[in-house]
Amino acid sequence: MKIAFFLGRIHHAIKLLPVALGLQEAGHTIEFVITDNSVNIDPTTDYLGKFGITEFHHAKDYLVQYGDPHEVDAIFDNALSIAQGAMSYVAPFWVISACYDAAMDLVGFGHYLDNSRPNIVFALHENNFFVKTLFYSAQERNIKTCSLMEGMILAREESTLKKYSTGTKYTDVLFSWSEYDKQYYADPDKIMPVGPSHFDDWINLKHEDTFESTKLKLKVQMGFRPDDEVIMFAPPRLDLYRGDPSKAIMAIVNWANLKRIGLILKLHPFQHGIEQVTEMVKQFDKVRVSNDADPMPLLVVADKLITQTSTIALEALVLGIPVYELDMDYFGIEQGLHKQGGAHLISGDNLDYIIDAPEISDDFIKNRLPLADGQSVKRIVDYIGATQWVK
Repeated sequence: MKIAFFLGRIHHAIKLLPVALGLQEAGHTIEFVITDNSVNIDPTTDYLGKFGITEFHHAKDYLVQYGDPHEVDAIFDNALSIAQGAMSYVAPFWVISACYDAAMDLVGFGHYLDNSRPNIVFALHENNFFVKTLFYSAQERNIKTCSLMEGMILAREESTLKKYSTGTKYTDVLFSWSEYDKQYYADPDKIMPVGPSHFDDWINLKHEDTFESTKLKLKVQMGFRPDDEVIMFAPPRLDLYRGDPSKAIMAIVNWANLKRIGLILKLHPFQHGIEQVTEMVKQFDKVRVSNDADPMPLLVVADKLITQTSTIALEALVLGIPVYELDMDYFGIEQGLHKQGGAHLISGDNLDYIIDAPEISDDFIKNRLPLADGQSVKRIVDYIGATQWVK
């Protein structure tokens, strides 16, 4: 079968490429399709070379080859008439740009699908501006669509954005991390639990004899001493942090410095102002600041993780790394894993609890993520190979 993978921002590639490679090894033909926004924010082509991807189909190239300018203009005019009311609370520039992007992509994706005719279109998640357009175009042409669960499911995102109840409108199958996640989706029959597929290699590495030497090598590459204990603080995007993030960062940095503990300050990849944070902590020799899109090499180095509500907490637990949820300002932790037996809670400034806390059993992982066994990609490959994909 021919399977087209949509690559958006870099985290799409990080989570999708293990699946694409697994399907390719199983004998399927893999194509990559991309697009960019009209204001050239985070263009996909900036990172494709890092993954060795040199061949891809750009939706807007199909406008040049097959496009009729009047076709785009007609869709744009219609979209803009519908979106006029949004200009009372969204800057007109963004409304117009979004309408124009939607028009170009509906036409460009359509011409790509008509010419390439993949059996399946695969993307990270449907509730993305470009994926919604691509999946809609695929469904119009009776082409099947598949997506992956991106990470931790938040009740807040469903209550405010309807992120999950509308996240499978044009999706035929969504591969989730566990059976537990079905409860959030409007179409649970479309959900196929397989485990966190982007994590297979790291789970398997954890069980290899070379894991400790790999961890030591990465630790030294980051500038830590081989015998340093290393803790990672990975807050959510700082505008979503519950409390004062600057206070929390400096408290943890000072505490780690006092204890001579190595600290990785892992900011969210969409976090702006990393330069200011780096400047705040530059005098501390055991602190490393990063906002890399792929946290896994950093997480492997860490002995413990401090966070609030974040997918990285689940990823740490899968690797057997203890998780501590920080509530320094007593705001409470949204959907706290500590309430489910998966993490420790640090209230106030009792950071020494990171050292003194007892071990937590692995019951949370066994019950919540039983499919995190390094076989998730194989489950997807087997499912796709055994399923009839012609409507």
